[in-house]
Amino acid sequence: MRRRERGFTLLELLIALAIVGALLTIAFGGMRVALAAWRRGEDRAEAHQHARGVASALARTVGGAYPYQARPDETSDRVVLFRGTATRLELVTQSPPFPLAAPIAFTAVVVALDESEERRGLVIRQRALPNAEPFAQATLVFHDPSVTRLELTYLDDAGAWQDAWKAEDTGALPRAVRIALTPAHERYAQADLERVKAVTAAVWRGAAHRSAKYVPGYWDEVDRVERRTRASRRSEWLAALPPFAAAESALEIGCASGRNLYVLQERYPRMRLGGIDISPEAVAHAQSRVRGEFLVGDLYESAAMLAGRTVDIIFTMGVLIHLHPGALPGLLAEMRRHARRHLVLCEQLSGTNEVVKGPAWWRPSRKVTGDYIQWSPDLPAMLRRLGLPCEVSDVPGVLQSNGARHLVVVPLR
Repeated sequence: MRRRERGFTLLELLIALAIVGALLTIAFGGMRVALAAWRRGEDRAEAHQHARGVASALARTVGGAYPYQARPDETSDRVVLFRGTATRLELVTQSPPFPLAAPIAFTAVVVALDESEERRGLVIRQRALPNAEPFAQATLVFHDPSVTRLELTYLDDAGAWQDAWKAEDTGALPRAVRIALTPAHERYAQADLERVKAVTAAVWRGAAHRSAKYVPGYWDEVDRVERRTRASRRSEWLAALPPFAAAESALEIGCASGRNLYVLQERYPRMRLGGIDISPEAVAHAQSRVRGEFLVGDLYESAAMLAGRTVDIIFTMGVLIHLHPGALPGLLAEMRRHARRHLVLCEQLSGTNEVVKGPAWWRPSRKVTGDYIQWSPDLPAMLRRLGLPCEVSDVPGVLQSNGARHLVVVPLR
């Protein structure tokens, strides 16, 4: 009698297909990440090569500079034609970046960073000499929108670098010109960090001095139950999130006058609370309304700010949009080191690190004067690079505000 042969059951087949599907998802997911990284590397290398080529052409032009004397305009006397600022250079050279159709001994050249809406980026203009108004009437021969920053400095006879140079005053050319270009993919240049840090700190540290409405405005009378504003309802929504229900302690970075912490205190009277903010007046107000430990601190000094503090949850609301991109990964890493259970970040995100406000070379959506910044960081990507998975969702539409449109929850255990 023949033994009955057994095959796979439908359940076993479904389990096998599910395992294979999961493995393929993992494999192709890793491949997509690798391909994206490879493309970014290729784009970065290409941008660097392009920037080196542009810088080399400019170096040849500057190297051929000549102390040519003429009138820069009809109303001026004859002077050596060489003027330079941090972002614009006018000179006469024997080596123009783009040779003219006919052999010409001297060419007037203008190199500048154009920040107009019409033509942003590096522009080069040139005009054959002799000619009237050689710089003002120079013809555009090159425009490179990929260059988002140009820095020029000038070496004097004492060996010191100067931010500007006027040969009509010195009677001579500088000993050297230093040229620094920043490609578009490096628009958040690390060199900006100290300047942006100082501007941001000054803005928020002195906010209460500039406006008497700053502290009460952030508080928004949240302790008046009969007056439930959008801000107070957003704080109530935040406090009702599941991570807080199981937490024994929480610390808010950028707590302002303490509205969110006050709502947490009302909902969880036994929770140990703390807050950090750069405004002494805001911190004083929070201390008068919330039982907890408060500190006046600068988010750029994250290691010192969080030293000796460990809590279940560290959270923010509309704060990280004001920090320089170069400082944000370090702050996230410090927050991870000092939180036991969750990071809860109520912020404004974009997959492209969109700059809402900022220096012109950052290509902001809305151009402003100076170095104050506001941007929409790609927090999920930064967290992934730190090895931290996260859950992303939208803040309910009726509760959203500038800087608080998305919720990022990072489970730590």
